[in-house]
Amino acid sequence: MKPTERDIVERYARDLHEFVSRTVVCREDAEEVVQDTLLRALRSLGTFDERKASLRTWLWRIAWHEVVRYMERRNRHPQMVEMDEGMTVADAEEGDDERLTLLERAILRLSDEEQMLLQLRYTDGLSLREIAYVTDAKPTTLAVRLQRIRERLRDLMNKMKTE
Repeated sequence: MKPTERDIVERYARDLHEFVSRTVVCREDAEEVVQDTLLRALRSLGTFDERKASLRTWLWRIAWHEVVRYMERRNRHPQMVEMDEGMTVADAEEGDDERLTLLERAILRLSDEEQMLLQLRYTDGLSLREIAYVTDAKPTTLAVRLQRIRERLRDLMNKMKTE
């Protein structure tokens, strides 16, 4: 059964806003990106195929492209925090403030796309298959890319410790 427009807005608008606002820092801009995402999704609802992806993954794919468009227009860099494998803000508050600060600084040195990939995987919890659908990439390519990004973060953090 195809979801209704009302179902999509009521069920996913808040989650989409959380996803977008982790990358688009300005509240008004994030709201605009979410509105653009929902409008594009509602206009394209007839093309949604539940055999290819869940409704959530399909919406995240649209949101991904809207955020990329936004960043290209505004040339802003995403700012995210929770990206280290297995590390959460709660962990950092228990005595790992220095590591969290290094992680934040290292993440800001990554490209916009690298930051967004980390967000999809570690903050939003998407599987490699779901991220592949969202980003039009192969899961195996993403696995290698995420591994390289984690290694780069580790190297950046180690370098910053000695600076």
